Amino acid sequence: MRELIKIGRLRWLHVNNPDERDFDEFENKYHFHHLDIEDCKQTNQRPKIDIYDDYYFLVLRSEEHTSELQS
Repeated sequence: MRELIKIGRLRWLHVNNPDERDFDEFENKYHFHHLDIEDCKQTNQRPKIDIYDDYYFLVLRSEEHTSELQS
């Protein structure tokens, strides 16, 4: 886990390939809703934003594109 941005109380946490320790930390330290944790575990979760009183939960997807130069 990496904390990329912290401004006052705002934090942006970016996680690649989270494991059970990450999920436990999200639930216990950051108090994420259990349904958000379940969404994180799904490989086919659609991008979305859930707004709560004390945090925003975002699911984002990115695709890596590679290109080869042909001569």
